[in-house]
Amino acid sequence: MRVTRIFLVLLFGGLLFVTNNCSTSTELPPVELPLSIAYSPDLSGTNIDSLFVCDDKGERKQFLTTVKELHSIVWPPEGEKIYVQENHVSPLATYIYAVAELGGEKEEIFSTSGLSRLAAISRDGKVIILRMRETGSEILELFRLNTDQGSTKKLSNGQTEDDLPAISPNVTMLAYEGSVPEQSFGNIFLYNLYSGSRVQVTGFDSTFIDAITFSPNNGYIYFSCRQQTGSTFTAYLMRYAINSKGIDTLYSYTSAFSNDYISDLTWSDGKTQLAFTARSEGNDKRHIFIMDLNGSNRRQISTVSAEYTLKGFNGIYVYFSYDSENENGIYKIDAGSSEITSLIECSACKNIIWDFKALYR
Repeated sequence: MRVTRIFLVLLFGGLLFVTNNCSTSTELPPVELPLSIAYSPDLSGTNIDSLFVCDDKGERKQFLTTVKELHSIVWPPEGEKIYVQENHVSPLATYIYAVAELGGEKEEIFSTSGLSRLAAISRDGKVIILRMRETGSEILELFRLNTDQGSTKKLSNGQTEDDLPAISPNVTMLAYEGSVPEQSFGNIFLYNLYSGSRVQVTGFDSTFIDAITFSPNNGYIYFSCRQQTGSTFTAYLMRYAINSKGIDTLYSYTSAFSNDYISDLTWSDGKTQLAFTARSEGNDKRHIFIMDLNGSNRRQISTVSAEYTLKGFNGIYVYFSYDSENENGIYKIDAGSSEITSLIECSACKNIIWDFKALYR
């Protein structure tokens, strides 16, 4: 991700920006679980680094373990382990480890030759959805991995290339995008994790699906997509009612760019608001927005455009990162004042891989 020099001057020059410190003037509300960040900055370029945990004010709490060729970190909100994926190049292999939040013991729970991706995890950390190719297959499909067993079960039907899996909070349903091989557009499917039944919930034509998430009450699937009309693209944020099977459009805008999309759908811990990133009118970069469940009270909270990645929203702060050639870091932005606080800065890092122990996603 690239951030322009203008953005850096504005952001780090003091525009609504607070330097890294251990306390803020606004006290966080009490929550059920600790607000903590697991992160791994790659300092050396050797792909061998360390996994740390810090609190939501940037104070490093604990060194956990050494990681090699790290691909991703996921931290489910209900559980006592952090899951890390390592992609080894020589020989080509994928490893997934469970790392204890306290003590940092590292346990291998899955490995395979070739590359796969830890694409989703349940809130309790017991179910992982992998995206990988079956032996002899040319398409990427979804597999279920039970973290306490290490065995995998194929979930896809073998007819579509599948991506963007999302597990319902009650761990009964899986929503995902299925697309015809060699085509980039697709539709959303709903899979019952207990019965194995599968239904197609959208009937789009030439639509690009960009993000999928369940509502905290399990009743809706929220998703973003793009549709092309001639040389114009329209980005949509929609929700699908699982019981009534109706689809509502909550937000949309048009663009001349095919890669202009709504993404990073992130629930507040209070279950009442959704944060996301999108382009604002007249701007070629992305901004952070929040809105209520029904699409009302939508407002832009960022003052500077950038390529943001959102991971958490506690109702007061939205937690995000971005990468640039000169600066990398993890930050939080006050949803009310738009004040940005630096949590972790690492100008020498070529990448920061992280996740946030948020109550909802």
